[in-house]
Amino acid sequence: MRNELGDLRGNRIDPMEEELAAGIPFSLHSDLSISPLFPLWFIEQAMTRHTWEYPFLASRGKYLGTNTDGKSNLSIQDAIKAVTIVPAMQHNLSHKLGSIEVGKIADLIVLDKNLMDFQTTPESIHSINVECAFINGDEVTWVNLEDLGKAKNLTDYTPKTLASKCRNSSTLN
Repeated sequence: MRNELGDLRGNRIDPMEEELAAGIPFSLHSDLSISPLFPLWFIEQAMTRHTWEYPFLASRGKYLGTNTDGKSNLSIQDAIKAVTIVPAMQHNLSHKLGSIEVGKIADLIVLDKNLMDFQTTPESIHSINVECAFINGDEVTWVNLEDLGKAKNLTDYTPKTLASKCRNSSTLN
């Protein structure tokens, strides 16, 4: 963003810690035609302030702002809220989605690692794998992000969908 906005404004882009301290809700999302919708990447970026040249993890970009040590005061809980409940509240949909509650739409994923264990090593969050995924309570297949991250360019990448690793989970009740 420094190329587009200049050093001063580029260093101030996405000041999530300051917004949080001021009580301003913020959300992390994708302009899908510009950046892929990979919420775990957003959580990692919110905590480390490190970007990628999407969609390839192997071609790391630069740190956002002046924080070049990769540290953040943003907690993993606040980063998770920024991709779940806060966007739902901002769109007046928190009564239907954004958290796990009886009566809400059951869109969720099951991960192979506990996301909360990554508070001290947020630079590895993108390596967490999805075990199974549900949309509106029904299990669905998904794209293998690990393969996408290893691709050098889009012509090298062939999307592969993954089968569930969750036992007896074809539908949520």
